[in-house]
Amino acid sequence: MAIYQSTYFLDILFDMKNTTFSNKSKRNLLLVILLSIVTFNQSFIQANSKLTMSDDINKNRTNSVSILVEEFNSISSDMVSIATYPFSHPNEMLSFAGIMAGAIAIDIPATEFVQNTINPLFRDDVPDLKLFPHLAPTDEYILLGLGGLYASSLVFGNDHGQVTAIKATKAIIYSYFYSHMVLKTAFARNRPDPSLSTNEVEEGYTRNPLDFFNFHPIYYVPTTAGTAFPSFHFTMAFSVGRVISNMYDNPWLGYSIVSAAVLPHFEGHNHWFSDMLAGALIGTLIADIVTDDVNGLKSISTTANVFNRDFEFSVLNPAMPFGLTVKTAL
Repeated sequence: MAIYQSTYFLDILFDMKNTTFSNKSKRNLLLVILLSIVTFNQSFIQANSKLTMSDDINKNRTNSVSILVEEFNSISSDMVSIATYPFSHPNEMLSFAGIMAGAIAIDIPATEFVQNTINPLFRDDVPDLKLFPHLAPTDEYILLGLGGLYASSLVFGNDHGQVTAIKATKAIIYSYFYSHMVLKTAFARNRPDPSLSTNEVEEGYTRNPLDFFNFHPIYYVPTTAGTAFPSFHFTMAFSVGRVISNMYDNPWLGYSIVSAAVLPHFEGHNHWFSDMLAGALIGTLIADIVTDDVNGLKSISTTANVFNRDFEFSVLNPAMPFGLTVKTAL
């Protein structure tokens, strides 16, 4: 009941009475706003509690100007690290290539499943605030949320929040450059027909998951032809979510934002399954490189006993998207 009543507030705030947005759309927007408030509020609590990384950051960054300067100065090293990753981590790139080959092999049934089963769950349009041209509505909410995090952190002197907002914004910029401008242009893959389960193919789309290398100039704004691989929106969402997860050492924070960013506009992405998977992995890699100066290298390990033999699975950050290693004890 409270959610229904709260749509009146949205009518006033965004002047939605003169639009065609349904009450369901307004409720979805309200839920996204509430999720952002809860997420960032939780981040403030954690930033002032047990996290020692905040102390390390505050020790060397005494004011907002020094934070901006330091983060700006790290842009070149970030971009070099991202660009040279395939050459400095050949084993991880072989793993990535294998994952992509497997995903492309099942692209038709997997993408049909997404179109027929997942998309219908998220067909309610998200209200477009029209603040940033060529951006999806959920992308606008991410930018507004980061702007709010930075502004509130600036007001309350929360250095950790400022660093988080700047790093997440940098991750968005890197995602746009590498995913949208570089990789989409290099692979030039056509997008799947919106209805693969039918026999008709809409103009500008394809039913062939191997329809790569339809070369074109760099597109600075979204378009259909030759821009499928990888998904920029998945790259951006996972890069932002991963940055926040890394900065606050809490995966629930970041990936709640990923869900809020990706799911409401899921049908509008129109990608092959492998495009979305690649975007998620690349976005995670970008975020781990961006936050490496805070977290450093760390590994996550688990063991399993199979047929009386111990297997240890370990993942190294920032090689986390591709760097799965397996050790066996004979």
